[in-house]
Amino acid sequence: MLKLTVLRSPVALIFDLDFTGDTLNIIGGKGQATAYTVGSGTVGYTDGRNGGRAMNFPNSRTNYNYIEARATGGGPLLAGLDEFTVAFWVYPITNDSWWFSATTNTSQWQYPNENYIALIWWSGDGGRFQTERFLYNRYDANSFSLSTGNNTVPANQWSHVAMVTTATTSVIYINGVQRAEQTTSGTSGISALTSSPSAICYIGRANWETNGISAGGRLANFQVYDGSLTPQRIAELAAE
Repeated sequence: MLKLTVLRSPVALIFDLDFTGDTLNIIGGKGQATAYTVGSGTVGYTDGRNGGRAMNFPNSRTNYNYIEARATGGGPLLAGLDEFTVAFWVYPITNDSWWFSATTNTSQWQYPNENYIALIWWSGDGGRFQTERFLYNRYDANSFSLSTGNNTVPANQWSHVAMVTTATTSVIYINGVQRAEQTTSGTSGISALTSSPSAICYIGRANWETNGISAGGRLANFQVYDGSLTPQRIAELAAE
């Protein structure tokens, strides 16, 4: 009997953003990015890593900037995916910061029925990153929060952060080293997010409160892949 093996396509880079030339520089046409401001916030750039440029985020609840990340052509960035990887360089300063969130629509989140996956830097206890995965409601079997632990991402220095998300599992890497992993007991996966035609990805924003919540610090080299990067590949990104 002939046995067929189905091979998964290699993981592809679908969003590749840096700030060369003090602008939103989409590399190789991979993705679409638009900067917005809230209140009297402004879009500003500053020194990045290794002589590059970074976007500055002021960490203000009323006056700040953020980015909407979309697929090439303007559709939802994560549409149709059952797994993905987010990777970026960040220089956090003070106060808790929402560096990435993917949500089902642009509406304000309502506790405990919020719908999002997010990466948040918490400033206390020496600095750490946390993934919040609340795609149906905060207490659903498919939901959890996951932390890298204290003193893993200090303020005022560059760190590489990567989050691998599958239908059931989230893994966080800091500077190429796995720091946290958790698997949900639910079976609904991430389809609530990836099947929504109004889904949106934010960089530097969360849809809490009327004006949202922002990030504070510098951001460089933000990438999204359409599958799970290997630990080896994440370590390579962190070494660049």
